Amino acid sequence: MQRLTSIQDLRNNRLADKTKSGYRSGLNMIESWIREHGDSSLLTSAGNINLRLFGYDDFLKFIEWTVRNTNKKPGTLSGYQSALRHYYKDAGIPVPPEFEDDMKGIFQGIRRLFADEDQLMSSRES
Repeated sequence: MQRLTSIQDLRNNRLADKTKSGYRSGLNMIESWIREHGDSSLLTSAGNINLRLFGYDDFLKFIEWTVRNTNKKPGTLSGYQSALRHYYKDAGIPVPPEFEDDMKGIFQGIRRLFADEDQLMSSRES
């Protein structure tokens, strides 16, 4: 059996539709944050994240704002990072190394913050 497909089709097929949908949702959140709180020059004319301009420090500002101002859980925040890394790879742009290295420590801190808050809340309820 011969399949008619392209390399791009194979790349697009590496993720389940649900994962793609989750990534798109995460990117939409980052784009909304850029429009409302960031620098609109970080968006393309189509309103997507301009990966040539949006850097690691911008992502850190987004994460910091999200932790301070929303009830997003650590898994959701980590999903934003995964979505952005996938977006870089899809665009053929190297993922900045900080997204791999420094983010591990930051997400450990986020998980610890949430665990401490959960423990405090449960001790108040007892």
